[in-house]
Amino acid sequence: MFKSNFGKSKRPPGLLSQLLPAVALWIAWAGCEAKALAEEQPAASDVLFIVVAPGITSPGSRCDRPVDMSVLYPTLLELCGLPDDPQCDGQSIVPLLRNPDMEWRNPAIMTYGRGNHAVRSPRWRYIRYADGSEERYDHEKDLHEWNNLAGEAAWADVIEEHRKWLPRKEAKQVADLRPSKAEARKIP
Repeated sequence: MFKSNFGKSKRPPGLLSQLLPAVALWIAWAGCEAKALAEEQPAASDVLFIVVAPGITSPGSRCDRPVDMSVLYPTLLELCGLPDDPQCDGQSIVPLLRNPDMEWRNPAIMTYGRGNHAVRSPRWRYIRYADGSEERYDHEKDLHEWNNLAGEAAWADVIEEHRKWLPRKEAKQVADLRPSKAEARKIP
């Protein structure tokens, strides 16, 4: 049986205990709980992101603007009334939480390995690979990304608009955090 001492401690509450009653976050990667809640199966890089922040969000509200994981930290800082972190790349989405229909110009940026990036705006998804090849999909007409439109000159302006969001400088690749087979044998 699980016995909780939450709220009974003599110590002053930490940030986490202050945050838990105030903000609820639920994140599901595509292929898990997201399938049950989405009208159609989301793309593999889509994440269902649910935020409940009393006094900020409205019950039943929904925002269809694409955002990426870089918004988590600055959003939590703002919701908790903490100062901004100047080293953070992301931008708080508290304005979107307050007004889900507001204009939002920032696309979602995704990276998989060094030099492979995708930019997702409300209508388009642009992908550029480390070898220089590109893909572009119109999500209004091609939700499953079956028709690559990157080579069509008629849409060159859309590609240019999305290229400007690609990272100009890349961080060094993080080493694999999984232990090697030899290291794993040493772990008791």
